[in-house]
Formats: sequence, structure tokens, C-alpha cells
Amino acid sequence: MPARSVLALAVRRRYLATNAADNAKLPKKAPRNQQRLYLSAPDVRKLAEAMPARYRVAVYVAAYCGLRAGELWALRRRDVDLLHGELHVRQALKEINTTSEHLTPLEKGLQFGPTKTHAARKLSLPSPITAMLRDHLAGPYPGGAGPDALIFTAPEGGPVRHGLFYRRVFKPALNGRNHDDPKKRRAPALPKPYHALRWHDLRHTCAALSLEVQPNLAMVQARLGHEDIRTTINIYGHLLPSVEAALAEGLTATFNASSGPNVHLVHSVRGRV
Repeated sequence: MPARSVLALAVRRRYLATNAADNAKLPKKAPRNQQRLYLSAPDVRKLAEAMPARYRVAVYVAAYCGLRAGELWALRRRDVDLLHGELHVRQALKEINTTSEHLTPLEKGLQFGPTKTHAARKLSLPSPITAMLRDHLAGPYPGGAGPDALIFTAPEGGPVRHGLFYRRVFKPALNGRNHDDPKKRRAPALPKPYHALRWHDLRHTCAALSLEVQPNLAMVQARLGHEDIRTTINIYGHLLPSVEAALAEGLTATFNASSGPNVHLVHSVRGRV
């Protein structure tokens, strides 16, 4: 029985005064046929170069580290270990927009909280990304010099509201539009098939690039922070080379490496069977 129905039953039986689920809005389900887009390394560079300077490194971190948007915008200086080339994902920035009377003003708006799986993780950074973060942290864009200062901030210096960033920065940069003046256009960052790209597709891009380097779904699971390996398999399993093709190739190599006497031995064993 759904939670809403259970709470409704409790209200009818006077165990509860109100049903807290009445004002809750469920997230919209993504269409089943929604296509995931995967960028190549050159495409990631094109997209990053089309972004405002303060967000270019954010594109690279998203595409090569696979962070969720909330995890990316919650990164602080203490989360980056430039000496060892490591990134610690400890929190996520969440935006709660609701008119529910059950939440206090402090519970609405932007909040820093745990990651989606309530688990922290440590990532090894590709050396070019480490160098980019070093330059970024030495520049004018982070939200301060202390260990708790945000790495990526809005232009006014506060936390990034992903919804606004998506509409006002990411999509215009991707499609060649100017949010402030729609009449002004420039060349899109990527060709037309990629105009439907979502920011979350950079996370998918990280998985695809990782599997090209090392076709190991367990490694991708750890990097992206999936709680269950089945999630990784269901989303990215099709990116792996065919298991049957790999087995056939391996067995062919084994057969070709066999010596003459071993081949005769196989035939003699078959004869006895």
C-alpha cells in the first residue's frame, strides 16, 4: 500500500490529525524513451569553452568525475586534495521549492545535506583536472580562501541554484542563445543532435569515458556513487563490449596458441566421450 494511503487510513482512524503526504509533490518521472547523450572528450572541451569562465572547470569536473549537480555545487576547498590529486564528495546542495505548510522557512530553499546515498566517496582526479582546479582555486571565482569556502559559486558569490544556472547559463551556452538578449545569437557549442543535452548527461559522459579506458562496471559504480551495482549495470551495461564476442575472441586466442600435441589430445578426448 502506498505511503499516502497508509497515512490516509491513519487519519480516518484518528491516529493522525492530518495526512502529511497531501501536500507533497512527487518528482516528475523521466520519459522511458528519454535518450542519454554521451560526449566525446573533444565535445566536453567545446562545451567547457562555450561556458562563462567561472563555470568552465565545473564542466570538466562533472564530465570526468561524474558528480551529481548537487554534489558539484556543494564542493568546498577542503574537499580538494591537490597534493594527492583526490576529490572528496561529502555533501550535496539541494534546492527545496515547495509551498508545504509542514516545512519551516529554514527547511525551504537551498540546503546542504548528505549525498543521495548518504555516503561519502573519494575520487582520484585525472592530472589535467587537478591542474585546472589548482588554477581555479588561485583565481577570482571561488567563494573565499578558507577551507569551507565553496569552489563554485553564483556570480554574486553565493551557492549555485542549479535551476537558474541550467536556464540562464548552461542551455544558452549549449545552444548559442543569450539569456539576457534572445536576439543575440552565436554558434552553438555543439552540433544540433546535442542541443537536447542535459547537465546530468555529463555524469553519463563520465561513465562512458571511464568504460572506454577500463571496461569495469564496479569501478564506474564506485566513481559515480551508485548504492547498488545493479543500477550501474542497468544504465551503462550496454556500453560494454559484447560478452559473447569477447569470449569468442579469447577462446580463439587460446585455440591458436595451442600446440600440435594439445590439439590431438583434444581430439582423442572427444573420441572417448
